[in-house]
Amino acid sequence: SLVRGQLARKPAGRALLLAKLAQKRVDRAAARAAIDEALAGVDQGRQAADLARQRLRTMPASLDPQAVRRRLYGYLARRGFDPDACMTAVRAAMSATTDEA
Repeated sequence: SLVRGQLARKPAGRALLLAKLAQKRVDRAAARAAIDEALAGVDQGRQAADLARQRLRTMPASLDPQAVRRRLYGYLARRGFDPDACMTAVRAAMSATTDEA
């Protein structure tokens, strides 16, 4: 129920969910099973991209593109998404912004 509650509030990656369950002293095998069950059929890449786009809209337009990339990547990493998903989501969000301009 902790995993479902966390995911209902805001999308999160496996690393964050594992950390939350470890704080509650849930057995690692049971935690992995709960996370696998909760994330079954969920597109983590799409969730990361959606979060990146949302976060990008709140950033000042005057920020250097490198700073934007770093901030978006850090945000997604703190949300527990794996590095590949973070990079893909940041690239997608940044390219969508340049396409709109």
